[in-house]
Amino acid sequence: MADFDGPDGKELTDHQDAKKNYDRLVRQKGLYTSNEIILINFLRECYRRSYPQKDTQKTQFLNGGALVFNGANIRLNDNGYYYARWTNIQNLTLHERTGVLSGSSHASDRDQYEIYLDDAGVFLVGMCNKFAGVPFGPHTWFQSEKHAGAGNVLQRAGHLISFFDHKIHDDMQVGAFGYSPYSEKRANALLVENVPPYPSH
Repeated sequence: MADFDGPDGKELTDHQDAKKNYDRLVRQKGLYTSNEIILINFLRECYRRSYPQKDTQKTQFLNGGALVFNGANIRLNDNGYYYARWTNIQNLTLHERTGVLSGSSHASDRDQYEIYLDDAGVFLVGMCNKFAGVPFGPHTWFQSEKHAGAGNVLQRAGHLISFFDHKIHDDMQVGAFGYSPYSEKRANALLVENVPPYPSH
């Protein structure tokens, strides 16, 4: 059975609620399969390797990996590799984002999918061939969302409420565990040029 990687500095000190997010994941460990824990570890590492789109000098690499659950829009310089991988991994609960009240306001050149994580919302995944302000070509993007847009009626209603919350808060991202200012709608997504390898366990 896979386990969560140990906490980074901000996950230890609770900077911007990073420790709270990490501790919540650890408490909920029993809810997740090995593949889901591996995914969560990877998403945390991507956050640590990211820098804000507006930081063109790349001076502000982030820490506090569990803050990925606050909803930052993150873009990987991977030529779309992880989009293809995640949409084909067995034992991940995956649903296409389609249908009434299920639409996405986020641009994608491929169908968008939600990866479900018990008591931790969903990760919305898409792919763009290019995107304004992103200094690389085809890429996977993802973000944590509080409610599933492709779930049952209650989840879809929650997703609609989250959309209004997102607009009321000046396009702040509404993640499973909190809010994030890192949004492509603010021209300030998080970029990962040095994409980590996917962990095997």
